[in-house]
Amino acid sequence: KRALLGGVFATSLDLGFSNSLAHRLLGIPAGIELPLLPIAFPESMVPEIPEPLATLVRELPRPRLLTVARLVKTKNLIGMVEAFSAATKDGMPGSLTIIGEGSERSHIDPHLCRMRGRAILAGSVPFNASRRLFGAFDGMVMTSTFEPWGIVIAEGLGWGIPVLSSRQCGAGVSLALEAGDAVKLC
Repeated sequence: KRALLGGVFATSLDLGFSNSLAHRLLGIPAGIELPLLPIAFPESMVPEIPEPLATLVRELPRPRLLTVARLVKTKNLIGMVEAFSAATKDGMPGSLTIIGEGSERSHIDPHLCRMRGRAILAGSVPFNASRRLFGAFDGMVMTSTFEPWGIVIAEGLGWGIPVLSSRQCGAGVSLALEAGDAVKLC
């Protein structure tokens, strides 16, 4: 990749520090920093959760944390659920809602069953509906072990909710430099 990209492209469009660093490491010598993130927010920024999920979420204790992700190993969802479970046993308030589908669902379900009333694995939500649910939550969690960018972090910040991100998520690292306390790295 380095030889191909560096030999073909002289300039990249960079979305933050980690994206810029990746392009330089791939041999692209110069970059243009994009001042805006390419996200199409819905026309109405009124939070809305589709039924029957809305009924379940309303009953969850606050703060309500959200994860929107494919259910695959690199998202580290089992690790996140185990950490959340341990924190709640130590007295941390709140709940966790995971939106998404994928091959790891059958591995995540047993961990969530032990936390009835504190965690939901909601499955997939249609794209247009998913764009409006961020604002109904108090915070977002992204625990990927490998994530070149992670646009859901920018979406959460756009809705005004704070984000807890792993250091392996490009958007988390880049936006933590720009967003102050709105993004915490772990």
